[in-house]
Amino acid sequence: MSANTRYGLKANDAILAEEKHMPLYEDLVKNYKVHYIAGGAAQNSIRGAQVPSLVASTNGSMSSHPIQQSTWVL
Repeated sequence: MSANTRYGLKANDAILAEEKHMPLYEDLVKNYKVHYIAGGAAQNSIRGAQVPSLVASTNGSMSSHPIQQSTWVL
């Protein structure tokens, strides 16, 4: 039985997880190699925290970072 059938899911559909979907998370971790990647608010917080480390001097010039051509407005 597929995960879609087991948890009442449709392909390419967005849902709000309900109680019946909770075992899906354990099932995925148990049966697949899972990589946790920051997204949403966590990713935005990390990006914001990186900005000061990219500033090379008090005049706001960027270091030799690959995004040095970007314009930062703080």
